[in-house]
Amino acid sequence: VSLALPGEAASGGMNPAALAFVPAAELTAQSRKRGGSASGSEFPPSITGDDGTIITVSNYRPSISGTYTYDNLAYAMPLLLLDRRAGVSISYHRMIDFRSGEETRMKVKAALGEADRGQGFEFHGGLDAFSPSIGMEVNQNLALGATLNFMSGAIRENGNQGITTFGFV
Repeated sequence: VSLALPGEAASGGMNPAALAFVPAAELTAQSRKRGGSASGSEFPPSITGDDGTIITVSNYRPSISGTYTYDNLAYAMPLLLLDRRAGVSISYHRMIDFRSGEETRMKVKAALGEADRGQGFEFHGGLDAFSPSIGMEVNQNLALGATLNFMSGAIRENGNQGITTFGFV
């Protein structure tokens, strides 16, 4: 969780009213990255088909993986607007840059033989924002602000599924 503090350049994107209290011109940058993966192997030894037939299941292997990046670069400066404290900022946000995937495999055994089944999905892409902001002090207890976000980017999905049934693809 992030919260922009009054008087810092990063305020523009999250709390533009706080720009009214920027004490001096400043440039800020931040970056966050996360990554990880998990897999499992426990699954019931059988499932029941729609017709009540018991189907043996083995080699069930679900797995997920993902990475996530967030970047922010902002410049802010104080000014006087209508004889009141104010501030402006310009910022670039790599709001989301991620890659995540899921893959599941299992082997089923029925009266006619065995079948291997696998499926997987991958999501990747990113969203960027270029954001000019302004904040102005209305009185000692109140400031107002606004941000205009110009956004671009795309999130894509790739997926596939395959079954080898009783020795045939």
